[in-house]
Amino acid sequence: MTDKDLYSQKSIAEKYKGKPEDKYLYDQKETADLFGVHVSTIWRWRKAGVIGAKKIGGKVLFTLDEINRVLKENDELPYA
Repeated sequence: MTDKDLYSQKSIAEKYKGKPEDKYLYDQKETADLFGVHVSTIWRWRKAGVIGAKKIGGKVLFTLDEINRVLKENDELPYA
């Protein structure tokens, strides 16, 4: 992925000040922050089927499992 392993579970834990398993659902803004992209990129990835999401009460949420799946399966994510 990146040279500093930016998207590892450890970095996710550091970013949100806890163990990754302490937080299981992430909104679009949090997910964009984890990937280091804009929220509109997450929206495009969702529409293109790159990342799956759940809608709960009208809010789009991403599971930690889905975030990790995307990271493991994609060497280069479509940022454009």
